[in-house]
Amino acid sequence: MKTWQSRFLDYLSDLCISNKKAIAVTQELICKSVLCANNSDILIETRLVSTKYEKGNTLDPDGNKYTVEDEVILLWNNKKNSRLLSELAAEARADANCESAAILDYYRHQLDLFSNMCLNRQYLALNSLSPQLHIHLILKCMSQADLSYELRASFCRLMLHLHADRDPQEPVTPVKYARLWTEVADNIHIQDYQCVKGGPDASREKVKEQFASTIRFVENYLCNVVTRTWYFSDHDQNKLTFEVVKLARELIYFGFYR
Repeated sequence: MKTWQSRFLDYLSDLCISNKKAIAVTQELICKSVLCANNSDILIETRLVSTKYEKGNTLDPDGNKYTVEDEVILLWNNKKNSRLLSELAAEARADANCESAAILDYYRHQLDLFSNMCLNRQYLALNSLSPQLHIHLILKCMSQADLSYELRASFCRLMLHLHADRDPQEPVTPVKYARLWTEVADNIHIQDYQCVKGGPDASREKVKEQFASTIRFVENYLCNVVTRTWYFSDHDQNKLTFEVVKLARELIYFGFYR
């Protein structure tokens, strides 16, 4: 990558939506262009790799001398260059004008483009991006305290549009408090009510299991924000809080909370 100017990513991102609604035709054209193999040099690839570390002189109860940790790595320039995301974040904190900061800023705008490409269930983008940017990877980045709040907010927004708002999730059918007498059955029991039309199915339950860690993160984050009201004085953190609240709202709408 010769330059880390991200303006063209913003232009493409803006073209995907109008009045906060996705433009499906434009999304499809941008997906085919951006995700084309011939244009892979404009994107930063994300991978989750397992790294083995030596514990030193200590051993765990199983007698292992090494510990394995999952780390996020970024690759660019047709995979000729690669760095750990945590290393780039550390360098960006130390010097806001260094190349690492420019790379992360470009990467953040790329994530925002991906979110708008996926908006309103654009499956051309969903099916292309979800294998690489899977739930575990995005959640790890959302939870990583050494990343900037803006970058974590972009990951949170991507979690919503890439994984939460897609099949088999459907909005919960709300309870009707006003009905015609002809619609009221002779006998009504609470056990007869189903929050999901058609009843529970295996695919929905499997998705709920995949989102269990995400739900815990959302709950823990919001609990910490509520107990520490001074958090709201941080403008950058408010961006992350806003995206977490939006994600929590959609998880509620889709019936992830019983």
